[in-house]
Amino acid sequence: MWEEQALRIKDINYPKLYVELNSSYDGDSEVVSTIAIQTAKSDLDESDNTVGVKMRAQFGFNHSESPESVQSDVPFWLEAQVEVVFEVSEENKTSIQEIDEWLENNSPRIVYPYLREAVHSLAAKSGLEDLTLPLLKL
Repeated sequence: MWEEQALRIKDINYPKLYVELNSSYDGDSEVVSTIAIQTAKSDLDESDNTVGVKMRAQFGFNHSESPESVQSDVPFWLEAQVEVVFEVSEENKTSIQEIDEWLENNSPRIVYPYLREAVHSLAAKSGLEDLTLPLLKL
């Protein structure tokens, strides 16, 4: 049975916050790029009862070629990563399957707002036009 407080946020990290303005962008061409959002989860670390969920947003990268391949016809390149570390309560120990199911269903609701704020803040501090990830209905 899933207990309240079985998982709690232990730490929030920003392993990568990157923006680079494209000085060769002429501003006349139409920008055709998407923001790619990816999510990954670590396995439960039984030594300290933690599990991590990482979410990444990228703009201006060619995802079909390689994750680090950049597009030349965009005004900027941006990447933001957020990692939330959850601690599994000793008192309310639950199965790994239940933890995985809970993270699959709920971690995007928890991690995405941090990513959304990081992208907006990074873009604003770089002098870019208002760049805000959309709200998600999950």
